[in-house]
Amino acid sequence: MLENNNQFISSEMTEEEINKILKERAKILAKKNENDSEHSDLLEVVEFNIADETYAIEHKYIKEVYQVSEIVPIPNVPEYVIGIINLRGEIISVIDMKNFFGMPQKGVTNLNNVLVLANDNMKFGLLADEVLGTKKIAKTSFQESIATFDETQLKYFTGITASGIILLDAPKLLNDSSLVIDDKMRS
Repeated sequence: MLENNNQFISSEMTEEEINKILKERAKILAKKNENDSEHSDLLEVVEFNIADETYAIEHKYIKEVYQVSEIVPIPNVPEYVIGIINLRGEIISVIDMKNFFGMPQKGVTNLNNVLVLANDNMKFGLLADEVLGTKKIAKTSFQESIATFDETQLKYFTGITASGIILLDAPKLLNDSSLVIDDKMRS
């Protein structure tokens, strides 16, 4: 005898009774699959503030959040490269998105955080004024048009929610050669 959802199948049952139980089980399994696909429509993101705006990046691209203790400036690099940090022996360059996007500057304090982004090709940090935490957002809640931003900013945006959360396009950021610091930039 098999048990599933309080319905039993036994050798004493008719074929009709067995088919009825199996159909009920199929309906239950189909509902479970629908619920699983609903969850796949959610993005898990890390929310953070930059210059009084709320941004988010998909959680899978953020390897770590680091509270700023010291950022060492580097000469002869673009202004948006605020410097480097030593993260357990690994040197990570830090990008100031406020400067990169032409937003008002506040300066860096020990209250700032660095979100360390990484993929197979690149790793760097983004300076955030405050990290708000993780959240799941429905993919369908993002609108594509963001009229108040310029073309440079829009290039790195995936969308914006009705509540004003701007989703940054982590793959574009991580594959942008202008964010790579090498010896050619410093000479």
